[in-house]
Parts: sequence; C-alpha cells; structure tokens
Amino acid sequence: MRFLIIMGVVFSFVMPTVALAQDECASAVAIPFVNGTSVTPIDTTAATTSADPIDDAACAGTAIGTCESDIWFTWTPADDGIVTMSTCNDVTFDTDILISQGPCGAQTTVACNGDGPCTGFTSFVDIFPVQAGNDYYIRIGGWDAASVGTGNLTIEFSSLIPVSNLVCTPDQSTGTNEVLMEWTEDVFYDNVNIYLDNTDPASLITTVAGVGAGGNNSFLYSPAADGGHTLIAVGESGGSIAPTTTCSYFFSTPCPATSGATLVPVPSNQPFGGAVSCNAGGLHADNMYYRAYDLCNNYMVTDNNDVKCVTTVFNSNPAAGTTQPVRVRLNIDSNGGAVGPLAAMTMVYEELFQVPVVANELYNFVLGTGVVDPDGTLAGSASTVIGCLDGETLVVEIFTPDGQAAGHSLFMGMPDPAQTTTADQIGASYILAPACGLTNPIDMVGLGFPTNMWIMDIAWDSAGPCT
Repeated sequence: MRFLIIMGVVFSFVMPTVALAQDECASAVAIPFVNGTSVTPIDTTAATTSADPIDDAACAGTAIGTCESDIWFTWTPADDGIVTMSTCNDVTFDTDILISQGPCGAQTTVACNGDGPCTGFTSFVDIFPVQAGNDYYIRIGGWDAASVGTGNLTIEFSSLIPVSNLVCTPDQSTGTNEVLMEWTEDVFYDNVNIYLDNTDPASLITTVAGVGAGGNNSFLYSPAADGGHTLIAVGESGGSIAPTTTCSYFFSTPCPATSGATLVPVPSNQPFGGAVSCNAGGLHADNMYYRAYDLCNNYMVTDNNDVKCVTTVFNSNPAAGTTQPVRVRLNIDSNGGAVGPLAAMTMVYEELFQVPVVANELYNFVLGTGVVDPDGTLAGSASTVIGCLDGETLVVEIFTPDGQAAGHSLFMGMPDPAQTTTADQIGASYILAPACGLTNPIDMVGLGFPTNMWIMDIAWDSAGPCT
C-alpha cells in the first residue's frame, strides 16, 4: 500500500533541462526543496549511460535493470522527514530509480526501485527517512538500452514522520485493565501525545517527553477503558505535528456482580488456543457452539436461575471498520445429558450482540445489553430465568451467523491444551454446522478434536428457591 499523509501539498514544476546537462553524477541538476509535493519533468532520450556502479541491495527483487541512458538530480531537504519518489504511471518507459549519498563514483545507495506497483514497469520508491541538509543524488535510467523516454519525477515530502513500531499490549493480570504502549522515535520529537479514539483535545490521555532520534519510548495506560478502543500516538516538534500512528486493544465489559456462584464448566487456563470452525478461507459459515448444564446434579443449584452474563473466549476479526453479529441463546433440552437432538431443544431466550475485533481473549456477553429476541421468534416470552429443571438441562448456545459475504471471521478459543484435558470439564462441548454436514450437535471429542473445549462461564442471580 502506498500513501503519505502530508501537512500541506504544494506543487513545484521545474522547467525541463537539456538532458546532457545532467548526464553524469558530477553535473546533476538540483531540484528545489518543497515541503509537500514537487513534480519535475524528465527526459532521457539524449542521455548516455553512466559508468557508476549499480547497487540494488536496498531494493532487491524489484527488477532493477542496467539503468541505461540515465540522468541525475540532487535534492537537499531543509527538514528531517520522510519522502517518496516516483515515476509511477507518469513516464513513457521502463524506469529504474536509485537514490544515493556520498561523492560521485563512491556513493552508497539508500533507497531504490525498479518495478513498483504501477503500470508500464514504472518505479515507486516507498517511504524512507531523510535528514535536513544532506544531499541526495537521484539517478533515473531505463531497464535496458531500449528503455528511454519522457515523463515526470514526483517527490512527496513530510517534515515529521510518525512514530514507528507502535505496539499495544493489554494486560489484566494485576486485576486492573492496563495497556503498555511501546514505540520507536526515528526522528527528534519534543513530545509524543497519546489520545484515546480520536485526536480531539478532550481525548488526550497524556503527553510523553521524546527520547531522541533512534530511541525507544513507552507509556503504561492504566486503568484502561473497558471495551474496544484505539490508542493514537502523535509526535510533535517545534509546533509541528507528525502523522498519527495507532494501535488497538480490547477489554471486555465486566459481568455484573451476582448472588450465585459462577458456573464454570472448564478452567480458563491461559494462553488460550484456537479451535476449529466450519469456514471457507477463514471466513466462517453458520456455526453453533453448545454446552449443557445439569444445574442440580453437576452444579448443586437448587434455586431458580436468572442468567445475567455468559463469558467465553474467541478470536473475532470482522470486516475492516465494522463489528460482526453473534447471538447468545438459552435452550432447555428435554432429554437431559448430551446436547440434542435439536428436536428435543426449546429456545427460551435469544440476544443479538455486535462484536468488535477480539484477539482470542475473554469476552463477556452481559445479557440485556444487546437486542433481545431480534427476530421476534419468542413473541415477547424471552426470559433469562431458568426454572427448576427435572430431568432436563440448560443448554447455552453461541451462534455465529455466516460471515462469508460480509468478510467476517470468528473462531472460538479454548483453554491451554498443555494444562487442560477433557477430564477437567463438566459435560462436553458441541458444535453444529450445516454447511460442513453437521446437522445435529456433535461432541467435539467424537468429532476428533478433544482439546476444543468451550469456555462458557455463567454468572447468575437466584430467582428464588425451587419448590
């Protein structure tokens, strides 16, 4: 991907010169510096080929040729910054571009490109850093002896570059939501401003002093806001603002405090693994994930159970810039024991949630915060209160509707297989996926994936004793 955020765009047109006047490094023609965009006409039709060696180590694999009939320019930035240089789609011949420093005949190539992501084998030298006052030699030639022509060289410069290598690492191990931000400062900044979700002044979290060009810096955001958020790092120097760099994190909204002891069918041993799903190219089809709860015999629940929250683990990657739908259903299985068949199950509650990007982490579905009975199937009878069950089981279902057309991907997580076996879970984990031929719930052990155990903790309130 090729883009550059430019504070102000200025076009500077340099009149064509006679090609032979810039035929060699020693007679390179200076291109005036512009903080923004400059466009310089080029013409290699009367040029000869320089004897200077060709060093393509900085752009290996981009089809640098022999740089025939080459012409030379010099360019000297007035500020530190970043730059792109391009003949992309704007010349009549197959170009090579080499940018170098040092004395003619003994130069070091700092950036180059043969064939960029352009038409006609034209060239695009992607973002590279430059320093104020340094002379950069720009050599433009043809891939072979037949490659000569005319066109334009475009230089795009921005005086401040964004911080690089920005990483956000979320952590809840201390009992507090914390995000460690770490980045590299490739140029000098007075400060780096940290924002939450947008760069409005009201969203400023803190200002971190710069550490100098080439240094590594960090900031611990604590306590971090619940939910999914974007952290933004913006360098500033001398009143100028650099382009933004972002990273994202997610912390699930906590389940509410409840009176009942949380029902935990399997330990949430970390690090979480990734489970299988019915999918095509990583984009999921309809998948239903189930667990059965024998409330009386396995969990010693003797009260009516009002389900408040379901905690699970998954890796969610919705289409860019969107969320994806996930439905939580409560069913009563009249057969008890194993989940299914479907004919024995009655849905008593359904809620639709929109899920953001979640990186295989715990996620809390707080019931009552989504869209209850989204299709009207229950006709107003939806209830989270599960009465005293006699020979029946509560079945919790997490349904991920087909995401292939929309570009959604969701895979359930599972507890660390190195620490967890099927003997550690109460009951079994089930999946139903018609597109993969699974038309009734099937035990993951029977399917050949014994480590795929669904974390589905239930937080509940007592709704009165069973009578």
